[in-house]
Amino acid sequence: MQAAYGFRSGESSLTQALVNELSPARSRATYMAALSVVNDVKDAAGPAVGTWLYALSAVLPWAAGIPVTLGASLVLALAVRRQETGRGTAPK
Repeated sequence: MQAAYGFRSGESSLTQALVNELSPARSRATYMAALSVVNDVKDAAGPAVGTWLYALSAVLPWAAGIPVTLGASLVLALAVRRQETGRGTAPK
């Protein structure tokens, strides 16, 4: 259990760092507050939604989660790329 918690705390740190990097300085506190709310909702609703999906079909949490995760990863990669390009630091 401790290993899983360690993974999740690293995930949270990475997310906070990305929000900090990608958000405008003027709105950074608002973005961080929104991230906190989203994490709280995820922790509260995630197990119930996962259980509900599993009750419908054992494959459904994976079938729903994998495309959502891949889509979010793609959007994040594009946002990071756009941010780097705007600064002139994009890899060549």
